Amino acid sequence: MINLDKMYYRFPLKKAQLLLGFLILFQISCQKAGTQSITGRTMGTTYEIIFGEQLSEETLGHLENSIDSILININQEMSVYISESNISLFNKKRNILPSEIPNSFKKVIERSLFWFKETGGAFDITVMPLVNLWGFGTKEKIETLPDIEKIHVLMASIGSDYISLNGNLLIKNNVDVQIDLGAVAKGFAVDVIAEFLERKGVRHYFVEIGGEINCEGKNREGKIWTIGIQTPKRNSLDYSVIKKIKLKNRSIATSGDYKNFVEINGKFYSHAINPKTGYPVESQVASVSVIAPNCMDADALATGLMIMPLSEGKILVKKFNEMDAMWILRNENGLYNIEKTSGFNFD
Repeated sequence: MINLDKMYYRFPLKKAQLLLGFLILFQISCQKAGTQSITGRTMGTTYEIIFGEQLSEETLGHLENSIDSILININQEMSVYISESNISLFNKKRNILPSEIPNSFKKVIERSLFWFKETGGAFDITVMPLVNLWGFGTKEKIETLPDIEKIHVLMASIGSDYISLNGNLLIKNNVDVQIDLGAVAKGFAVDVIAEFLERKGVRHYFVEIGGEINCEGKNREGKIWTIGIQTPKRNSLDYSVIKKIKLKNRSIATSGDYKNFVEINGKFYSHAINPKTGYPVESQVASVSVIAPNCMDADALATGLMIMPLSEGKILVKKFNEMDAMWILRNENGLYNIEKTSGFNFD
């Protein structure tokens, strides 16, 4: 078993507003009157922080200002939608000269390379050109299938083994490589905010960015936080909950095929691109939720498990201490089956 707590990095404060995210988890406990929270928009989605303890208005104001700064900083480093962000400058480079990157960016890259290896290449931050080609990134949505020759051309620069780190230097080993941290950056930001709150002496809180969540302590009613996992229905405004879990001092992230997709000639194509084929993954898996000690690992692994075959995914999750997963499988009759590891317990 691999102990993620011992491997996990502690992050310094930097700034943020990130990449496209999808709300797939909900904090569904009844909120007691007077509950304090901070909400806003970031990463192309929303964020919410709910406090399970009473804070002074002055403290709440200071926390809100600091959290806004944290999010702005991370975004300035990792958003592909900001032309002068660190990641955009790296993607624009047409040479293999090293790019110096901030410590926080470096640690996200390090963890991304870790999960690239652990998932056998299923989690891959260099898939950005394919994501754009399929209309799920910075480009507009498509109405016809991409040209197969174009896919083949782009595949020549897909693979995280085309990038490397030397200290704080990020290196392209292929000039055409481009990276996107959208599948891990929200989880990273959740972790940074959680660590910031801990340093400020806050012990009871719920942090959510675009559906990626960390819960510590208890809510205002003195109960463990309850999280609802959304039923993965496409083309629906039905936000019903398929399962509920209790979450204390843990993180959860979900990846699914039902929030971001295109329909072409009656067939659905998910934003989850298989970096080994260049095409959206095709399987019964509608969503994967991962519980982990930190949100960045949960975020990355949930993405990787959406790409991996179910049998291989189960074997991978069992390697890691304090990590569990749940797969929601779509049946032809419109119903769902659930597969999970033993530690993923429902409320």
